[in-house]
Amino acid sequence: MKIKLFIIFILLFSLSTFSYQIPLEAIKSHVEAGKPIEIPFINATKVKEIPETCKNLCGDGICQEIVCMAIGCPCPETKESCPQDCGNYNETFEKVPVISLPTETSIKINPAEVLAININEKPVNFTGIKEIPIISMKVKELNKSKEVDVNIEINKEQKIINISVGDTVAITHEIIKFENKTLKIETPGTSISINILPHSAKEIVISKENQEIKNMELVRVQTRASYEIHGEKEVKILGIIPAKMEIKTSLNAENGNIEKIEKPWWSFLAI
Repeated sequence: MKIKLFIIFILLFSLSTFSYQIPLEAIKSHVEAGKPIEIPFINATKVKEIPETCKNLCGDGICQEIVCMAIGCPCPETKESCPQDCGNYNETFEKVPVISLPTETSIKINPAEVLAININEKPVNFTGIKEIPIISMKVKELNKSKEVDVNIEINKEQKIINISVGDTVAITHEIIKFENKTLKIETPGTSISINILPHSAKEIVISKENQEIKNMELVRVQTRASYEIHGEKEVKILGIIPAKMEIKTSLNAENGNIEKIEKPWWSFLAI
C-alpha cells in the first residue's frame, strides 16, 4: 500500500519539478581522491552573489529556483532576477530537482546504499537539498529507433528505485546501471540489459489480455531480468456473477517475451 501511494505521489509531484543537465565540469571540479563527489545545491533566494561561471538560462520558461553550485550550472533565478521565468511562480512546497548527466558518464544506482548514486564508479553526495535528485535519461529500447525519456527516482526509506516512462512506473530493489544510453541490472560479475522499458512491457501485457495494470516490479531471476506485472480484469463467472480477476504476468525484460501468466483457479469459468 505504501508503495502504491508513493507512486501516485511521484506522478503528481513530477508536475512541479524542473530539469537541467549537470555539466561535466561540475562533476570534475568536485572530485577529490578517496572522497565522494560533492555536488552542492542552493535555493536561489539564499544566493548573495550570482557566480560568474554559471549558465544563464533566463527566458527558457523554467524558474531555476534550486541550482547546483559549480562551473556550468544554471544561474539561480528569482522573481526579481528573472521575472519572465519566475514572475508567476508560486510554489508552496520544496521541489525535487530533475537532473540529467553527461552521456559520457556511467551511472550506477544502489537503493540500499546511503550514497545511492555513483558516477564513473565514484559515490555522489548531493548537498543542500533534502531529497536525492530525480535522474532523467534518454534510453535506447529494443527495435525502437527513437530514444525514450526515462526518470529514475530513489525512495531512501523503502530502498527502492522507481523507473518512470510517462505515467507508467515500475519499481525495483535491484542495482541498476546506465551507460551508453542502455539501462541494465547489475549482477555479480555481469549485467543484464533492460531492452524493454516499463511502458512497452505494459503495452505487451495489455495486448495479450486487456486488463488494468495495478503495479509492476523489475526483478532479477537468476541470470535474467523480468517484470512481475499485477493486473485486474472485470469478468462475469458463468456469464452471470460479476467479479474482479487478478492476473500476474512475468515478462522477460530483455526480449519482451511473456514467460508466465497466473490466474485464479476459477478463471476458466470467467468470461
